[in-house]
Amino acid sequence: MTFQPNRPEKFDRLNDSQADIQSNFEAVNTDFGVNHFEFDDASGSKRGKHKNLTIVQTEDTGGDNGFQPPLSTETEVVVFSREVNEERVNAYMRYQDSGEVMPITPWASCIVRRTGRPNILPGSLNISNIVWGTAFATVTFKVPYENNEYMVFVQEADQTANITQNRSITVNNKRNNKFSFSMPFTTSNTLTVFIRVY
Repeated sequence: MTFQPNRPEKFDRLNDSQADIQSNFEAVNTDFGVNHFEFDDASGSKRGKHKNLTIVQTEDTGGDNGFQPPLSTETEVVVFSREVNEERVNAYMRYQDSGEVMPITPWASCIVRRTGRPNILPGSLNISNIVWGTAFATVTFKVPYENNEYMVFVQEADQTANITQNRSITVNNKRNNKFSFSMPFTTSNTLTVFIRVY
């Protein structure tokens, strides 16, 4: 079904182009329905609302690092997708006034360790593996963070004294796909590691 932008023509009578006009309405409704509930959806309250969002990969335009993100005005943000590697395309957001670019998924992760047993929380979907050692831990990402743009924050909770305290840690071997850090903590306590992209 092809949309015909030149129908009806200037001097058409209704019966000359009625079929084409109806076909155009049907084409518009079909294309609109790719991401939205169609105009004729059975549930009137859903019509026109999003049912999903499809973002076509932004093409390389030769900017920094071979890619130039879309521009944004001072009153808007821009959501787009770009290729991370040959196997994955990620969603990103650019802040207003063509500001910094942030990956939308994953945004932040949280890991909890309880007495030597690692737990990966629902917010840690980008974590593929955690290896806990006696003196350090290594975290591996499913999707690499470009240019290693993430930070790590650790919090330790003493289960017996019911005390939570923040600790500074040293991140070692920080790479786009993994990092490791020392663990000067009490093994019986709960250790929470927050990973945030910036």
